[in-house]
Amino acid sequence: MQQQQTAFLNIIQQMQNAPTPVTPATAPAAAITKPNVEFPSWDGQTSTKQDFLFRINTMKKDRFFSTVTDWTRKLPGFEDQSQYLLNAIVEKVPLQHRSIFTSDATVADDGFAMLHRLVDKLKGDHIENQLLAISDLATLEFKADDTSATYMARVRGLQEALQGVTIDRFLTLLTLSRLDQGLYPGVMSLFHQANAALLADSLSGIELRLEKEDRLRTLEGVSAESARRAKTSKPPGANPKPDASSI
Repeated sequence: MQQQQTAFLNIIQQMQNAPTPVTPATAPAAAITKPNVEFPSWDGQTSTKQDFLFRINTMKKDRFFSTVTDWTRKLPGFEDQSQYLLNAIVEKVPLQHRSIFTSDATVADDGFAMLHRLVDKLKGDHIENQLLAISDLATLEFKADDTSATYMARVRGLQEALQGVTIDRFLTLLTLSRLDQGLYPGVMSLFHQANAALLADSLSGIELRLEKEDRLRTLEGVSAESARRAKTSKPPGANPKPDASSI
């Protein structure tokens, strides 16, 4: 009996002196470098704009952006997210829709600010979008390769871009967009600057502006044909598009 107790005590002592098993170290979780739901590509078409904006909102819900509280500017600690957005916008957004950022130093290294400006620009309440929609509306037709789905998608895109535009504003934009640059340089200069007073003017007010330029041209002895020739002699790109960012 004594021998059994001694053997039992020896076993317990051996167990107590045994080295503690080493638990294998767990590898640290890999840093997230981009969202699982990536930035969507866009073809720049009015008919696909709403789907593009919808997919941007879906991307924002990804865990890569889960701690973001301000989508209008880059805050300390969110450099990776900002850089991802910058790269994605340059890669996946057509040049004509991101060119407004190229000369703007305030968003040159801020992906959040750039995305905010882009989304704001595409929401349809900017003159550039409205003018594009008016132009598309004037040439709207059922094309040879259209289906009912593709045709109606274009119609819905135009509806979205012109939503909330009154008939008065529609006619104002249409009237100004079809004016001759050479005949009415004063009015068209204001138009290209998206001058708020001009864009808010009535049709009769615009007519008075045009008549004033007609009188000035007559006083200066410049014929309409000469003014048109002066316009056509300008180098390509001399007539800029309205600056939507100034509204």
